[in-house]
Amino acid sequence: MPSPQRKKPIDVWEQLLLSPNLYDALWNIYSCDFLIPFAKRFNREPHPVELTKGVMKTARAYLEGKWLKEVERGKWLQYSGVHLVSAGLASRKLSYALAQLSKSSPAKHAILQKLNDNLKNGNRDHAAVAYDAALKRGGPATQLLMLQELTAALEDAIGDLILLPEEYDEEKKTKPAALAFVETANDDISQTLTLNYPVEEAARAFKSVWEEYSTLPYRRGRYKHEIAGYDCKAGDALHAIIHCLDLSVASSLTGTAIENIRTTL
Repeated sequence: MPSPQRKKPIDVWEQLLLSPNLYDALWNIYSCDFLIPFAKRFNREPHPVELTKGVMKTARAYLEGKWLKEVERGKWLQYSGVHLVSAGLASRKLSYALAQLSKSSPAKHAILQKLNDNLKNGNRDHAAVAYDAALKRGGPATQLLMLQELTAALEDAIGDLILLPEEYDEEKKTKPAALAFVETANDDISQTLTLNYPVEEAARAFKSVWEEYSTLPYRRGRYKHEIAGYDCKAGDALHAIIHCLDLSVASSLTGTAIENIRTTL
């Protein structure tokens, strides 16, 4: 029997797109083992904290660029419009119910206690991180309000995309319009981002870091036959950051990206 084909390993950037705690994940990648030798690429002594922030900002810009390219290549699924309507109406209903529950302090307290327990003991990592952020920033009675406003905002966002029916029993009548919405949306998809958009976004983010700690210009530089490539110290530094996320990016692309964005900055 033929051996089963091995699936392509998931790239680091693909894993990070779904990370429940990107900050910690990037800290593990760009640790002192990376940052100490990386600082030697500059001819001015970088401030450790500011350099770390710059590296993180550059990595985030690359990830955001990869996500937007993925979105641009994608298409709406056939029943996306129908599910949008359902999600919008469900958000409306939940927002209203949470608003009513918030009027009762005992009910609010009981829900929040159980919510805390379930998030601590469950496997909903993304929800736990979001809720923990709200818990630390808001007052002790605001967590249910946060959920209520979040669901209300979700209804508004969906309503900006597709017309939601006023009454719940009208949902089935919206199916033809929802299917037509998807067909139109797929027809309207156009390729507007450049081929190497993620690298160029990282190059934009890295520019201020390079110019802060290096006297060398932020440009591609001249082609040198002895190295069969461009002499681009800035591009080499940028590539070191991106290489930790995506092994498929050639070093020559970072210099090209810097050159491509020079006229837009």
